[in-house]
Amino acid sequence: MGANHAAMGAGSWFAVTATAPGALGIITTDPKLVLIGMFTTAGAALLPDWDHRKATITWSLPPLSNIIARVLEKVAGGHRAGTHSLLGIMFFTAIAWAAGLLTHTTSQGHTVNTGAGIVGLFLVSLAVGALKAIPSSSYFTVWGIALACAGFIAWFSPTNPWWVPMSVGVGVAVHILGDFLTVGGVKIFWPIRHDSVAVPILGKTGEDKLGEILAGTIFGLYFAYALIWTIHALIV
Repeated sequence: MGANHAAMGAGSWFAVTATAPGALGIITTDPKLVLIGMFTTAGAALLPDWDHRKATITWSLPPLSNIIARVLEKVAGGHRAGTHSLLGIMFFTAIAWAAGLLTHTTSQGHTVNTGAGIVGLFLVSLAVGALKAIPSSSYFTVWGIALACAGFIAWFSPTNPWWVPMSVGVGVAVHILGDFLTVGGVKIFWPIRHDSVAVPILGKTGEDKLGEILAGTIFGLYFAYALIWTIHALIV
């Protein structure tokens, strides 16, 4: 469900921040940040699965990402436990908030959002891979795109660091929501409680193909609409 999670993350950011028809516009921002946030949130929506050795995120930057997956699997109590809990949302959001505070001021007085660029580098690489935004699966191609996006984010994103933790928080939260709607559920109150809770309307992950296809189609169409609207808003 990597692509579904990523599309759901991107669509959620669009729904929260855009002024387009079909969006909620709870915290509106300019189209440039809507576009940036869509891809960082798509990547953030894969973060909870870093506790699984076969997840998309685990193979994003080997061998470092693989090592981190093994550590998280043990520290977070296995798959769909700590990283899929309220504590997990706070953990990932806190890291993003701290990173978002890292800035550098050039001799010309321009503030470069270094931390946001670093976060963006990693998250965009995840989003590009999960959404299959490019035909090639080459790490060089993925990271080339991610580096270009990271530079854009560092140079052009707002100096106010609110959007970085918000993007990560939204992405992680919608991932947990997606897993909550499957048979396996999530241990949302970990480590206080270790039982899984679920409303399994999407069936069992990897087995209920109809549910996954239906969800993927809905999320994919909304993501496509969001991308078209945002690019059009940037051009005009």
